[in-house]
Amino acid sequence: MRHALTQDHKLNELGVNLDYWKWKYENCYLYFNAEYYEKYQQARKAFGEYYRTHYNIKIPELNPPKGYTRLADLTEVFEEHGDY
Repeated sequence: MRHALTQDHKLNELGVNLDYWKWKYENCYLYFNAEYYEKYQQARKAFGEYYRTHYNIKIPELNPPKGYTRLADLTEVFEEHGDY
């Protein structure tokens, strides 16, 4: 099960529904594949909309600190002077 249960019952219902349709889509005959994929996408959309509206958490951008040297730059310096 992909969705971990939380205190929010509506989110739990949507997550379990999403897991169910994903399981049905991945383990079905090819004849029902398109139908189950459509239902999986609808469940995914409903879960995503609910999660974005109720749990809107912004992730801060990671900016490298000043004086940051990339690893690729360090390896180039080492390769140039590595023969000593």
